[in-house]
Amino acid sequence: MVRLAILPLAVCAPNVASAQENLLANPSFEELGAGRAAQWTCAPPEAVEFLAGGGHAGRAYARITDPDNKTGISLESVPVPSRPGGKYHATAWFRTSDKCRPGIYLNFYDDLGTRVHHLYTRTDGPTEGWVLGEVSTVAPTEAVAVSV
Repeated sequence: MVRLAILPLAVCAPNVASAQENLLANPSFEELGAGRAAQWTCAPPEAVEFLAGGGHAGRAYARITDPDNKTGISLESVPVPSRPGGKYHATAWFRTSDKCRPGIYLNFYDDLGTRVHHLYTRTDGPTEGWVLGEVSTVAPTEAVAVSV
């Protein structure tokens, strides 16, 4: 069983009028309802637990428990509008005591909701405390939305 803690995620579009503005709603999982973080989806839902106290900079974090190494687990933000050709940068803090490779993705979707581009980076576990994961890329021409 692999356990991983993830803390506040951010996606920024440095080349828009409000440079370095965090575009995600509820980026640090502080807004919870029925045990789930608002504006986030989990697959499978039972693999992710949202906890308060012990986060990196805030109080909340997501604990992901992977029961096997054959299937993937995702925690994805609700997509927000993107600008074709815009530069996007996402960060996440990870902490794990297991040998796993947690990662952060930037996913771009077209107007039909099809993923048209993605880029990711991974960190190696186990970690000594919290480690930062970062990824940057340019939105493709056909992209209308981006998620982390």
